[in-house]
Amino acid sequence: MSGLYTLARTALFSIDAERAHDLTLELFRRAPQLATAPFALVALAALVTRVYQPLTGLTNARVELMTSLVSFERVFEVLDAPEAIQERPGAIDLVEPKGAVEFDDVVFRYPPAAASS
Repeated sequence: MSGLYTLARTALFSIDAERAHDLTLELFRRAPQLATAPFALVALAALVTRVYQPLTGLTNARVELMTSLVSFERVFEVLDAPEAIQERPGAIDLVEPKGAVEFDDVVFRYPPAAASS
């Protein structure tokens, strides 16, 4: 039984994929003995998780990359959008403005989403 315990403990803390593969083969070879071991199912589940975790990470990396590309496309779309307020032809630039501007009873609100998109 101590050999099975060592095998299960190694399976739980194994790092490299080659060693995990060897341990998986050893677990299946000892299947009749493992059927009576209470920790066998936990060890096998942990081993499978450690083997498939890098594969899941690679699969998710593609999804994250595609999501980032779509996000960048949207950012550049917003940056390239025409300005909402256009200057009048022949407008004069204020070089050194003097005086004061006072706002009374001014209300500000954002336009509705349908108008800005």
